[in-house]
Amino acid sequence: MNDDSLHTERTWQPAPVDDFACFEAAARPTAEILAEAIRGEVLREVAVRLSRRLALLESPRRQTEMRVEEFKKLLLAPPDASRFDPLAYLDTMRLETDDKLMFLESVARSLGDDWAEDSRNFLEVTIAMGRLQCVLRRVCQSERRFLAGDCAGSVLLAVPPGEEHGFAQCLLEELFRACGWDTMLVQPQSTADIRVHLERARFDIVCFSWASGFLAPQVSETLRLVERMPRARRPVVIAGGYSAERRSGWLVRHGVDCICETTYLALKRAQECVAARRSTAALPLRVQGP
Repeated sequence: MNDDSLHTERTWQPAPVDDFACFEAAARPTAEILAEAIRGEVLREVAVRLSRRLALLESPRRQTEMRVEEFKKLLLAPPDASRFDPLAYLDTMRLETDDKLMFLESVARSLGDDWAEDSRNFLEVTIAMGRLQCVLRRVCQSERRFLAGDCAGSVLLAVPPGEEHGFAQCLLEELFRACGWDTMLVQPQSTADIRVHLERARFDIVCFSWASGFLAPQVSETLRLVERMPRARRPVVIAGGYSAERRSGWLVRHGVDCICETTYLALKRAQECVAARRSTAALPLRVQGP
């Protein structure tokens, strides 16, 4: 046997070429190739990152919702139950005063949703709101704080005559007061009561809460009182509440300057309006030439 027969020579051979596949790849537009890449690997990576970020954002919200539900159960527990101590529950959350007030607002809104969805009856909601009012007073009496320096501003807080839902205004007054505002809370029997307060004192802000939709005529009459005031004395009008959010366009046409969904946002808007007004008043008058 020849030794050369044991060693077969191997030479490199190119792989068979699919001419049609090469032509098809070359003919594809660059934009189409990029789009396919984006739909594939890029979108998968983005989806993973977004899902992680959303999970981080959703976790605190779910935790807050759970705490709101637990707090509502405490409000509806029998008074003699050993676990009936909503204020102690708030203390375990280690919140600042402002954050506690915001949490109480979330509880009030949730109770309103329960009533709208018929998951709680009138008696349950009434009891829970009454006890929530007591918790609000205890929080503000025990932890009230004032900012040093001049008064941050003056605000008149009111509801339409006949309005039965006043918790938001009570909470908002405490929030304004905690931030150094001079506040006046009015539960008017008629629009004449509001007129008296507007004439006696000069307010920077009027916060108006409107929840009961059938009180639209009283709301319109009250807003006309503000609109008729001299421009130099006219306060900024901020509105909020269930009906206010749903008839925002109507309120704007009646002279409301700002509509807020939460008490915290109302406070921020009030602070911005007062700062803008004082900044304008501090500007020197322009002297016109001859």
